[in-house]
Amino acid sequence: MDTIIAGAASGLLFASVSIAFGCFAIFVMYRNGVRAIQDMFKTSAPSKIILSSIMVWNPTCVVLGVMFAILFQYLSDVRPEPGILSPNMFYTFFVISISVLLILICHRFLTIVFRPMLGIVVVFLLIFGWLIPYLAL
Repeated sequence: MDTIIAGAASGLLFASVSIAFGCFAIFVMYRNGVRAIQDMFKTSAPSKIILSSIMVWNPTCVVLGVMFAILFQYLSDVRPEPGILSPNMFYTFFVISISVLLILICHRFLTIVFRPMLGIVVVFLLIFGWLIPYLAL
């Protein structure tokens, strides 16, 4: 039960921080004249856009956090090797590899908003790579 609570809490923390970075990324895209973002704000109010994305993103991040916590618990049972300031080195390498993949995708396809996306990826790495293992113990 502690694992599921740790995953849900970490997911909500990630959702909160990534929403802040995501709003900043939308603002940067709007200022840089990204056509799709400008058209979206012409047809809808900004509060409707942000509120609807929050309503979808929070439960999604909770599920993501619970999945990562269960994965950590499973890998701790299978390979309990500490390392890299984490109780499970294999799990931490898995999260680091996902983070590097996300950074490469952001650099290739989201060059306008690379800095806010880099912030989201770093927060992802810190929360899911190091916070969940310590909360789930």
